[in-house]
Amino acid sequence: MTDQISENKYIEKNPPAIWIPIALSITVYIFGLLHHFSWEVERLIFTITRIPHVAVEASGNVFPLVIGILHLGVSQLFESKRNSYSRRYIIIYWSIASFAMLLLASYGRYR
Repeated sequence: MTDQISENKYIEKNPPAIWIPIALSITVYIFGLLHHFSWEVERLIFTITRIPHVAVEASGNVFPLVIGILHLGVSQLFESKRNSYSRRYIIIYWSIASFAMLLLASYGRYR
């Protein structure tokens, strides 16, 4: 019995697949761009192809994601946080926070 308990203590945590934080970040950024342009896809595509710096200016709509990237950079300074498990979860949680804030902003804007 104690052997089973001691074996269960050392179960290795596997980080989520790398595509999950990448896909979430891209999805939230596109959602933020669409929110910035009031869900007008044609205007978004036309403006970004003519004036590309608007895409950088629209990053204010996904500010929690920007904070998450800064959080990821700061975590690189601390040796205990330099593993793929913590880095991926930092981006995942900040992407979810950014998406939630955009949903709340959209709810108030189009109501």
